[in-house]
Amino acid sequence: MPRLVVPGTLLGSASTYTAGENIYERNGSLYSSVLGTLHTSTNTENGSQLMSVETGNPKLPYVGCTVLAQIVKITRKRADCNIICVDGRPLGQVQKGILVPNNIHESKTLDTTLYEWFKPGDTIRAQVQMVRVLHPK
Repeated sequence: MPRLVVPGTLLGSASTYTAGENIYERNGSLYSSVLGTLHTSTNTENGSQLMSVETGNPKLPYVGCTVLAQIVKITRKRADCNIICVDGRPLGQVQKGILVPNNIHESKTLDTTLYEWFKPGDTIRAQVQMVRVLHPK
């Protein structure tokens, strides 16, 4: 029977399941990042258990996903981006993203300004580190 989960719901242990779509790992535990239906499946190649949360909504960025984005504006402290693709699938509607200097390279913090690395119009591939829902005023 499908189980409805909300963001932040503890789903299981990362040692038992592999995190799939809309699931993130923290301290060895798996959590839902969205409102949706929990699904588990077995990988036929290696027998591992895959856990994912499916939503009825179009594909949206989630923590850990890979996005393609186009840089639209650069300041000293951040680059504003339009996210155009999530995990290889185009979005129905462009989503906004922000790139900050300390998230450019996973092994070190770059001591530089963003405009030395990027310019408006560049297309980047990035892993989502955080998701915030912004409500219009």
